[in-house]
Amino acid sequence: MKSKIKFTVIVVTILLGVLAGCATTSTMSLTTFRFRCTMQGDDKFNNCDTQAVCAPYSAFLSMPASSSSLDACLAGCQNVYQQNDRINFACSYSKNIARRTCIQYCRSNFSSGAS
Repeated sequence: MKSKIKFTVIVVTILLGVLAGCATTSTMSLTTFRFRCTMQGDDKFNNCDTQAVCAPYSAFLSMPASSSSLDACLAGCQNVYQQNDRINFACSYSKNIARRTCIQYCRSNFSSGAS
């Protein structure tokens, strides 16, 4: 009997954890974007300046145009990516991380109903 209760408690706990994770959607702040962009895209071995890669995205995301709609925000991320194409080829990893993080920023801020 004790093992059945223990099993039930474990199952309920797991289900509550899963449901809590599904119900919670949080928006990404600009500060979080900057941190993720510069830290995840750190190309130490390629001598890449992640600040230079991430700064144009931060500038775009802080503009009102980025918050007009999900499509406008995503298009802006793509535009910055194309403009960043002129940055050192050694930074390709960081450029991809920056674009992906920009897209995550847009999706997190618009999928939750925030603008």
